[in-house]
Amino acid sequence: MKLHLNNSSSSSRRPPSRPSSLMPKLQMSPFTYDSGDTKAATTDVSIDKAPWIQLDLSDSQLAAGAQLTITGGGTASQVITSKDLASNGFSAVFDGSSVRVELSSRGGVRGNGNGNTSRVVVSNVKVGLCRDDGIANSICGDLDDRIPSTDVRMGRIGGCTGWLISEDVFIQAGHCGTPSSSTRIHFVFGTGNAAPEDQYAVDVTSYQGVNGGVGNDWGAGRLFPNSVTGKLPGVAQSEKCGSFGCGWFNLGPVPSTTSGNNIRITGYGTAAVESRSQKTHVGALTTIEPTYIRYVPDTTGGNSGSPVFHEEGGYAIGVHTHGGCSATGGSNQGTRIDKPEFAAHVEYLLGLGDCEQDSDCNDGVFCNGVEVCNAGRCVYGAPVTCDDGFACTDDICNEDAGVCENPAKTCSGPGLSGLCLEPTGECACSNSLKKVQVDIVTDNYPGETTWTVTDKCGSAGAILSGGTYSDANSPFSKNVCAAAGQYEFKIDDTYGDGICCNYGQGGYIVKYDGAEVASGGAFTSSETKLFGSLCESDPTPPPTTPPVTPPPTTAPPTNPPTNPPTAPPTNSPTKMPTALPTSGSTPAPTPNPTNSPSNPPTDAPTSFPTPVPTAPPTTLAPTNLPTALPTSAPPTPVPTPNPTDAPTNPPTNPPTAPPTTLAPTKMPTALPTGQPVATPGPTSPPTTGEVSKTIVCGRGDIEDKPCPEGLKGTALVDETHEIRCCRDCTGINCSKPWKEKCPDYVADLYAISKVDGVCKVGTFSEALSFCRNIEGADARLCTPLEMENSCAKGTGCRFDGEQIWTCAYDGHACEVDAECCGSCVNGQCAGEFSLFS
Repeated sequence: MKLHLNNSSSSSRRPPSRPSSLMPKLQMSPFTYDSGDTKAATTDVSIDKAPWIQLDLSDSQLAAGAQLTITGGGTASQVITSKDLASNGFSAVFDGSSVRVELSSRGGVRGNGNGNTSRVVVSNVKVGLCRDDGIANSICGDLDDRIPSTDVRMGRIGGCTGWLISEDVFIQAGHCGTPSSSTRIHFVFGTGNAAPEDQYAVDVTSYQGVNGGVGNDWGAGRLFPNSVTGKLPGVAQSEKCGSFGCGWFNLGPVPSTTSGNNIRITGYGTAAVESRSQKTHVGALTTIEPTYIRYVPDTTGGNSGSPVFHEEGGYAIGVHTHGGCSATGGSNQGTRIDKPEFAAHVEYLLGLGDCEQDSDCNDGVFCNGVEVCNAGRCVYGAPVTCDDGFACTDDICNEDAGVCENPAKTCSGPGLSGLCLEPTGECACSNSLKKVQVDIVTDNYPGETTWTVTDKCGSAGAILSGGTYSDANSPFSKNVCAAAGQYEFKIDDTYGDGICCNYGQGGYIVKYDGAEVASGGAFTSSETKLFGSLCESDPTPPPTTPPVTPPPTTAPPTNPPTNPPTAPPTNSPTKMPTALPTSGSTPAPTPNPTNSPSNPPTDAPTSFPTPVPTAPPTTLAPTNLPTALPTSAPPTPVPTPNPTDAPTNPPTNPPTAPPTTLAPTKMPTALPTGQPVATPGPTSPPTTGEVSKTIVCGRGDIEDKPCPEGLKGTALVDETHEIRCCRDCTGINCSKPWKEKCPDYVADLYAISKVDGVCKVGTFSEALSFCRNIEGADARLCTPLEMENSCAKGTGCRFDGEQIWTCAYDGHACEVDAECCGSCVNGQCAGEFSLFS
């Protein structure tokens, strides 16, 4: 940048002037603290009645991984590492008369132990003084017309005002003094000191300034990144005003005439109320001289260093240095921004040269934005964010290709459905699994913290755990997809003071299925929270007496059995029921049980069962739920060489009474109950080892056009039926949402039966494969609930009048999760509400 000298001027006799600074009122207070070589230390530093306090830590030594935490009044705190000490040995400035200093080492463990030690030395304390004498006031007229302001581009520095002209370059008045390593610029609007994350130290090697009176009073230098956030001041301040570059002032030419030009002075001048808070006022530009300008906005002590802002042009043209206004006249004054020595150092700090067009400023880097030429000065562009507005995509700037890329976020892993949810960007759990998430913020001693989440319903044990940690005052998050059930969250602190609030502001939040279920941090040694749903009840114990059987009927069986057992029958029935019930209950007992065998069994089973029973039933009593397979002991792989003799007598105990209950329970128990609780309904066709699955009418609830075969039923897996696949559309864009046709508890769906113009039919396994392999659809078999409620009609295949494969409901046999509406657990579908219950 070259700021050319403007020779146009209008001279007049200059009135007496005085600097408009409020010279810093402070002192160095002797204070000595030396921790010696240690891994942990704590001390309080107090100076009676001090309005603010700052520590000289330049003689301290921190080992790798060690850190100092300085805590002032309220919630203000600062963490200092060895890297921070190397660049600046002073702490931030804290309001109040005392601060606490804590040393913690790698892992956050208190005590010395083994390894490198640190040393904390407080050699001096810089404090403010409570006096306001010698204030320079320059009110132009009878009244102070300044009003409160919130300009993020400036801050308070000592007893003056400083302002930004780039991400890290600032300007102040030269008479405000040469900054030291303890100097901080505070970006704050009110009267107090800024929080540590809004204080910035000066790179004293970059600073140059002159205190040469009116027209030769200026200073400029660089600021370090913030010690808490790591951000440069211009970047952080731009975030506050909402766009890149809005956090600093642009520079511009001094007008050639005073006519029609006004000046705004904004800064931290003193006042009767809210003294040294940010205030602003606009007044006329009255004089233009070769090295300085005059104007009549109101100023007071503390305004020194304020930008002389050209109101009509929208840019700064100088730095305010001296007052000269009174109730009877006069004006305030500042050094022009284009004073040669001043302009040359600013150019050096900005690192930019002259430009005539935008191409002169192009650095050839795509991802840092587009550079433009503005008034002979190159202005950096805003970095390319590549943000497409979707949380479920990764935003990548490809520098080599010079383009933005937004690939879909990867949601793969145990228990994940592969679906990313907008607008949170979280990966959804598959089927009926629930997401368990723990968010932790550590305190000053992270090495003391551990936690676990334990399954209280099953044998899974700890499903999630965390700690110990090495980063203090830092957030951590973990999650896992788990089955619905009850869980226990337990957090431990080895020191016994929790993670809040004496030594840091730590805390935890536990979420279950997206909802917050536990939170805290202010405990002692440990804290335990239960969450989730109740565990399912334990299986019912086996009966102590044989259950009674219903009287046999005389009608023949409703359906013949399909295949014989693979092993020969035993000579008499077993007394114990089967270990596990079948996948579904039978609707009713068969009208006529079979008699005992009339002849000794052969060495191998026959090809077909006998058409009708020939003798009274062989069992003493039916099992609680009829089984799909014989109730005898498990068959051997091959027939035994010598079958047993035929039984000689019929059962000794005839059936005594019908079952006592009216309907089977929804879920079969793992072991039968002592007394039947439901009258079995009519059985589905016996499969004798062949698996059946659910089929549902494609029309759903259209009562005036029912399917010929009925609304729902079952079919053997090797039968051929129509195929319809569903895709969950919650949180993503689907071309055919059917929610308006569904109850509120059914998600938006996209149903499909046709691919490449072909309407699909096939066996159950072919249906699974078809849905799984539809490219980009994340498809699955529709549930009975979705089909019965007409949520998936209209796929263009005229399947609404046909029986269509669906996923299997609770209790059906299974091998993989895809067969079930919930999950496949121990060979049975579980975890989904059944329409057939």
